Amino acid sequence: MRKKEWLIKIDEDNKRLYASRNTEHLSSYVMTIDDIEYEMSKGKNRKIIEIAGINQKCLEYFVDKYGAEYEYIYFHMPKVKNFNSLEKLANLQGVTIIGPTKAVSLWDMSKNKKLWFLHIADCKSLIYNPTFLNSGIHLEEIIIASSIWSDYAMKNLEWLKGLKNLKKLELWGIKLEEKNIDVLSFVPKIEEFNFDSYMFTTEQIAYMCAKFPHINGSALWAYNTCDAYSKDVKVCGYRKPELSLPKDQARLDKYIKEFNELVEFYKNEK
Repeated sequence: MRKKEWLIKIDEDNKRLYASRNTEHLSSYVMTIDDIEYEMSKGKNRKIIEIAGINQKCLEYFVDKYGAEYEYIYFHMPKVKNFNSLEKLANLQGVTIIGPTKAVSLWDMSKNKKLWFLHIADCKSLIYNPTFLNSGIHLEEIIIASSIWSDYAMKNLEWLKGLKNLKKLELWGIKLEEKNIDVLSFVPKIEEFNFDSYMFTTEQIAYMCAKFPHINGSALWAYNTCDAYSKDVKVCGYRKPELSLPKDQARLDKYIKEFNELVEFYKNEK
């Protein structure tokens, strides 16, 4: 089992390259090359790093001078538009990219032969039609998420075609315009698909369960629990209700029965 390196806490000084040395407010300051040299001279972790408050010029400088050793990078760089320099990083295994509002594409990921994990969040322009992901032929896990305040539109799931090594997909806060579920048949190794319980209709979720029984997921069932500390459950499907147990057990049983009948219907559908 591969070690989940991106879950390593990165709030330690030796894992952070932040533009916070000269200001109390990160968003109001952009790091300079001198700042990078100062921070790197303090003895940074050479495997995993979190980078924020950096512009295009400084990103390319960092990649050229220090990037070759890094395996996992967490970017929070709203001002960066072009990520093509990451093609050079032969040792790169995992990338998180948060909030590059000016970016419309990423880079040719086929050149990063060790890249298996990618997380993109808080960028409408990247999320809407992420066809650049077609180059992620080595990716095994992808997480795409919107801002916590609103759902972001995504055109469809056609970008999944060609991702022959993808095993796990997570879509959070995403509103699909075209719910082309059959595209999952082009992802032969996928084992897990997690998404918000309201992202698809109950019928569409039942269809996935019937046609792709090898795929597991938190919402690939009649309902899921709201959280670990609550007796409330959420019926899976667009506009389906939350129920409180044991008070609503009879209603939940009805939803489960209807869901199971739908799954059997799609299993037998020619």
